[in-house]
Amino acid sequence: MRIQNDILMTLENKRRVLQFLLDLSAAFDTVDHTLLFACMISAGVIGVAHKWFESYLTSMTQIVRLGQTQSDPSELLQGVTQWSVIVPDLFTLYTEPIGQIVRRH
Repeated sequence: MRIQNDILMTLENKRRVLQFLLDLSAAFDTVDHTLLFACMISAGVIGVAHKWFESYLTSMTQIVRLGQTQSDPSELLQGVTQWSVIVPDLFTLYTEPIGQIVRRH
């Protein structure tokens, strides 16, 4: 309701409205580890903390199972586990450049 009200008030004042929507339904699955590590360094996460995150994320694997057959483990090069408490903060850090780009333009 707040967004709708803001849009209507802006239009009544003869101003333009730009709405920017992102589909984040699979967002945690698309986090590129290399880019995330770069974002972490830019934010000052270095040293032991950075190595811990790097170790945590680079040790993730997945297996596909169909009935009694399963694949060999495969290293995940992107994606973060959604059940982790720290993941929302990592995702915010990862998407921060989007806000910077929008503010510039």
